[in-house]
Amino acid sequence: QYLALLGGAKHPALFDPAPVHELLSRLRGAGLLSSPDYETLFSGWEFLRKLSSRLRIVEGRSISDLDEEHPDLEALAKRLGYQSGEREGAARRALLEDYRRHTEAIRHVYEKVLG
Repeated sequence: QYLALLGGAKHPALFDPAPVHELLSRLRGAGLLSSPDYETLFSGWEFLRKLSSRLRIVEGRSISDLDEEHPDLEALAKRLGYQSGEREGAARRALLEDYRRHTEAIRHVYEKVLG
């Protein structure tokens, strides 16, 4: 949103209501977001949206309530397509690793943009 406000005077289409993925695409097209940063934000947004949706539908809770020790996290990870492997909790660990990877990458772009 900050980038849309920053570039909106030169690129009025940034002010038009749009889904997140479309706004990210517009920001990239306007030169306000690099392609690597676009890819980071887009893939992170998709991952978090999918995780948030599953948490709400399956467990009735928000992504802000993501608890690494929650007993149902392994089952949730499996529903999201993570494999359990030979070690117990492997799906949960893989999900949490992806969660950390995406949120850290998003945070890096955020800090780069806002200084």
